[in-house]
Amino acid sequence: MEDLCTFTHLKHLEPRWELWWRGPLRARQNEVLLSWLEEAFRKRTWDKGASKKAMRCAIELLQNLTKHASDVSFMLGYDLNGQCHLHAENEVEDVQWSVLQAALTTVLELDMTSLKARRLNQLEHGPRTALGGAGLGLMDLRLCSRDNLAAECIPFETGGGKLVLHVVLNPKLD
Repeated sequence: MEDLCTFTHLKHLEPRWELWWRGPLRARQNEVLLSWLEEAFRKRTWDKGASKKAMRCAIELLQNLTKHASDVSFMLGYDLNGQCHLHAENEVEDVQWSVLQAALTTVLELDMTSLKARRLNQLEHGPRTALGGAGLGLMDLRLCSRDNLAAECIPFETGGGKLVLHVVLNPKLD
């Protein structure tokens, strides 16, 4: 069995979960979730920049789930410090497992300056995947969260595994 692959930069309080979704995620469910999230962020009376950043991260997470998984888990919560927590989990097929782990390792080991440069290079010269992406989602999550992204790859004995992403946003800093 493969070793557990974990990347954690976060130190945070346990959030109080206010919204969660479990099950298939298709375009229509994605639209509904995004409208719920937009309303939830609006009610927080954050600055416009903080709301936009939270929506950007939520969109990245939901796009990843919609493109790459049939059964997902997505949660939104807030901790006692007012930080916003976005949590997503999905299963990854065996054929994508090693590619995912390599992408995570690359994105999470770069310092922020190198990550920005790599993102720009990927935008200009990066090839598109079969699903139309350019591999920018993880980079964007790390950048827009100010390096508050935790990722965990949990392997299954039968192959493939589970990807867990947890983003913490601090609206007081944005």
